[in-house]
Amino acid sequence: MGYMPLTLSIISFYSATFTLMFLGLSLSLKNLMLFTYGYYIAVNGINFISASLAGHLQKVMTILKLIPLLGIAVTGLFFAGDASGVLHFSGAAVKHMSAFTAISTAMIPVLFAFEGWIFASTVAREIKNPQRNLPIAIMGGIVVIAVVYLMFTC
Repeated sequence: MGYMPLTLSIISFYSATFTLMFLGLSLSLKNLMLFTYGYYIAVNGINFISASLAGHLQKVMTILKLIPLLGIAVTGLFFAGDASGVLHFSGAAVKHMSAFTAISTAMIPVLFAFEGWIFASTVAREIKNPQRNLPIAIMGGIVVIAVVYLMFTC
């Protein structure tokens, strides 16, 4: 359980950063701290009040994250056509980096994403019938991610 406060802190910080950018506010230390603490306290407060409420909030947030992704994928399926006007990124942003630095930098979010698997065993005691439901949830998550990925790449 030692990872959870640190992980929540990181997620709160990045949520604060993206919120400030979305709202057009300055990324000053004061604003970052205010929004980061706000997110951290809100999420911990919801989890403290009710684990069930936190679970429902997580479901809603997951659906809200999937809606724009699926919208983009469906739009691509229906409006696929000539790709000559597509932007081609040349990697100019990483030309000044060594290959090791570029790969290491790219691996940070990948490793962070896989860090979530460590929490699967810690929540098993909170799940009804974990021997049945945890494997279903893990495999279901993998299938959903694979379908969304395939919708984007096909």
